[in-house]
Amino acid sequence: MKKIISILVLFVLLCIVVAVSTGGIDERTPQERFAQAMVFARYDTYVDHDMGYTIDYPSFFTRDDESEFGIGHVRFSYHILTDLILECKVVPESIYVSRCENFVETGYVDKLQAYRYVAHYIRHEHRWYILSFYYLIDYQSAVSGIIYRVKRWKIGTKYELNGNICVRKIAG
Repeated sequence: MKKIISILVLFVLLCIVVAVSTGGIDERTPQERFAQAMVFARYDTYVDHDMGYTIDYPSFFTRDDESEFGIGHVRFSYHILTDLILECKVVPESIYVSRCENFVETGYVDKLQAYRYVAHYIRHEHRWYILSFYYLIDYQSAVSGIIYRVKRWKIGTKYELNGNICVRKIAG
């Protein structure tokens, strides 16, 4: 009986030693954990049939349904480790005055110096299409893939219904 108890105690101690030495606590910062997750992130595509644009967004973002959003306005967000917002809106051409028809703007969010934004403006068919992404500065390297997609965003990708499936048609 003493042998069984001794073996059982040794087994429990061995399990504790293995658990402590292999498990450990994840000492990475939230930014590092998020950056690691972004490496494997899958993107979904939102199609706005009314305004004729598409945007790609990380599949773990959720769509915000706000009553004040009108036609051509959509917002996707993530609020677990940080606050990230990706939104697109379409406004009349008269709202912004610019000689450029396609430009990217970056800066700090008003009154929130810890947050930055990148916005891509495209003038198309007498409207401005604006894709904006808002993020905490500490996460800039972690969200670099999203920033890249915003900067490279294009209007003119059409989706057509083929049965029940949306098929991407590249204009041009």
